[in-house]
Amino acid sequence: MCFQKLFFAEEKSGWGDTVIGFTFKTLSKSYLAAADINKLKKNGINKLLKMSDEKFRKRYAEVYAVIKDLPPPVRTKYGLTEKMTKKQAIKSLAGLDKKQIYEIINAVPNSVIAERFREAVAGDKGSKPSGITDQISGL
Repeated sequence: MCFQKLFFAEEKSGWGDTVIGFTFKTLSKSYLAAADINKLKKNGINKLLKMSDEKFRKRYAEVYAVIKDLPPPVRTKYGLTEKMTKKQAIKSLAGLDKKQIYEIINAVPNSVIAERFREAVAGDKGSKPSGITDQISGL
């Protein structure tokens, strides 16, 4: 009964999507719980500062493919727009705490996580065989 909400909450996605989404969300939150949030933010901000505006726009376009599937209230709350600038991203990242990051992780639809996982695994088929750990690490 405890897991009923977890597995039946997303009517549109299948069991596989729910399991993949739940797994990656749990891994992400576990990593975040053990990590030094200030160090993670500092490293992220430093990477953004070193990145050219053109490279940022390209990378952010890739990230926005996932962000666009977040519920509108979450996108609005954190200022996640399609035309976010590097300066806005730095300001947004600097203001996040663990609780807010957990909220964002939980808001990502399981179907989106599962789709990205399947794309990554399918993309690796042409390369040498690797274990599930390598596949997850790559994703």
